[in-house]
Amino acid sequence: MTRLTDQAFAQRVQTIEAMLDDIGETVLDDIGAETDVRAIRASARAPLSPPFEQALFEYYEIYERRSRSTWELVDYFYEFQQRPPPGRRAHHRHDPHGVHAHCVDPRHAERDDHYRGVLVSVFEAHAEFLQWFARDGNVDCFGLFPLFSDELT
Repeated sequence: MTRLTDQAFAQRVQTIEAMLDDIGETVLDDIGAETDVRAIRASARAPLSPPFEQALFEYYEIYERRSRSTWELVDYFYEFQQRPPPGRRAHHRHDPHGVHAHCVDPRHAERDDHYRGVLVSVFEAHAEFLQWFARDGNVDCFGLFPLFSDELT
């Protein structure tokens, strides 16, 4: 996973905030800077607040301190949610599923939303989510493979 010095960490947070500011008003939280586990949460509603918004972009990154001035990314949650719900695309890395994706196609919202995934950066996820937002249509799950084998039957 990604290791960052304090300076690189600050630069990353500024970059995430700037890319979300291009979409809408950004909310940014940095929790735990003085502890050994640190979480960054950044979100933006596009283009306006409820009930007029069309999408929600949410990015969480969880870091663990590796030295006095080094942080390692250990888990992440990158989400794109269409408004009104339930359309959703997401990339996550966390226990117990490890790296995986989520997708909710509004036309089939009853299906389980867990899919196989690959490691992605917040920047790769953001580029993908911008494409879904630009399409101005429903999210679909075409090309994704279920995470749990019982969903294949």
